Amino acid sequence: MGDHMELARRAVRVLMVQKMLQSKQHEVGVVLFGLPEAETANQLNEAENSDYLGVKEYCLLDKGSVAVLRKVEAMDIPDSGEPAMGDLLDAMVVGMHMIRSRTLKKKYMRHVYLLTDAATPVAEVSQLGDIVGMYTDPTMECRLHFMGFGHGAPAEEGGGTVKEQNEKMLASVAAATRGTVVPAQTVVDLMGESTIKTTNPVLSKVDLSLGTNLTLHCRFFKKTDTGLKESLKKESIASYDPAGGSGSDGKVRVDKTYRDPEMPEVEVDFEHQVKGFRYGQDYIPVNSVDEGSLKLPDEPPSLKVLGFTPSSSVERHFYMDDTFVVLPEPGSGQAAGAISSLSSAMRNLDQVAVARFVRRKSGEPWLGILIPDTTGVVPTERLLFQKIPFIEDVRAFNFPSFAKPPPSRTPSDEQKRVSASLVEAMMIPEVDGHIQGGVRDCLVLDPVRQGINGAKVARAIDPECELPEVNPSVKAALAPEPQLLDRAKSVVEEYRETFVFEKQERVKGAGKKRVIYFSDLTLAEPEKPNAGDGCGTTI
Repeated sequence: MGDHMELARRAVRVLMVQKMLQSKQHEVGVVLFGLPEAETANQLNEAENSDYLGVKEYCLLDKGSVAVLRKVEAMDIPDSGEPAMGDLLDAMVVGMHMIRSRTLKKKYMRHVYLLTDAATPVAEVSQLGDIVGMYTDPTMECRLHFMGFGHGAPAEEGGGTVKEQNEKMLASVAAATRGTVVPAQTVVDLMGESTIKTTNPVLSKVDLSLGTNLTLHCRFFKKTDTGLKESLKKESIASYDPAGGSGSDGKVRVDKTYRDPEMPEVEVDFEHQVKGFRYGQDYIPVNSVDEGSLKLPDEPPSLKVLGFTPSSSVERHFYMDDTFVVLPEPGSGQAAGAISSLSSAMRNLDQVAVARFVRRKSGEPWLGILIPDTTGVVPTERLLFQKIPFIEDVRAFNFPSFAKPPPSRTPSDEQKRVSASLVEAMMIPEVDGHIQGGVRDCLVLDPVRQGINGAKVARAIDPECELPEVNPSVKAALAPEPQLLDRAKSVVEEYRETFVFEKQERVKGAGKKRVIYFSDLTLAEPEKPNAGDGCGTTI
């Protein structure tokens, strides 16, 4: 019981922390089953005359908080020696009743995570169909996720152990409710990744215009979003009181004042303040009327195709900002067919669409390209929008051309061979077409965010505890794997010997060293410095 309870406690904490990090509006609850009869505590048992014994509503549905997290940490079942009662079907019914009582028929995303080893017999399996019907009711749809058992090959009909039969039953229930089955080892692995914060995409409306008379109603959302690091909030120690009370929350307010530089003691009132653009050493004042006239006319969210161009004409380094996914309006078969065929044509012709994108009402227009989605073999009913720069955003920073470099910067055939060997030796291996390694699928946890989130969770439970270390597996994901380095060791050494780098020493007592910029480099061989100049360049 002790090992199972510890695993359950840790898994519940993982799920609860994830929900708290995702949104402060998420509500969580905990139901325990397989308990002695004396531990029974649920509303259904009280209403239906002891039909649900051994099931306890440990935490009722409520928004995630530090108090609930601490209660989960204290979760324990005393070993009274009495027989355990209440199986996983009873827990599914009690959990669904708790959700139904709280959400009624309102619009909620409902999920039940059931952690079990699936090793104990289940009574009244004949009620399984009715229970699945409760979870798939269109007005009360709820997804079931089963965790904690090693789901392998399904047992034969009528055969296999109790555990195998239960696993087969739960896998079918998960499929019927569009849920998942998470093996036991994966649950253990989640312990080190318990502070992952995810955000559900927000679908926004936009009209995709082709020409002057064709408009497709679409939706769009951000595929990638650069998350901001947590910032420390300032509070007043003097006014903070954990016991509560008026004015004891420790919050502080920042006031900003503007003063005349010629008379610092005089504060400039709000009505005497004006915004301005910096122009050299001066500021050009702009009042509110002028500020409004500088903006483009208001327009609703729109995505207008300006034309098509070969994908090779848009350099990869011009890609800016995050990626947006453009989808047809749900339920619009004509829009879905039009976007799917457009994506297929662009893919076959190797073309991209240059487009003007206004994300929100009265927003600034963006210049970007629409790219066909190539995540699958068959073109999908969606496009990807990628922002590209205006000419003012492009930095003119010219590098020497690689087309006809001088002899000193032309690699030899031997150097090319060694470089190719280095790339091949450090290739991340593929197993069954899936990339394996520390950066598998290019989905790597951010160690800084993990450290911050882990610190918040630890200090929420115990304000006096030491800050936890970041999980070693998270740090290891941003470093080459030892096996890969061992395999490439000889090639790296050969690469080091092939390319000899020398440090150019400066002669003491020489004049001021001249700074050489990239714009100074030419295709011609650079002049050698005279003796005593004390300056030189190693490329």
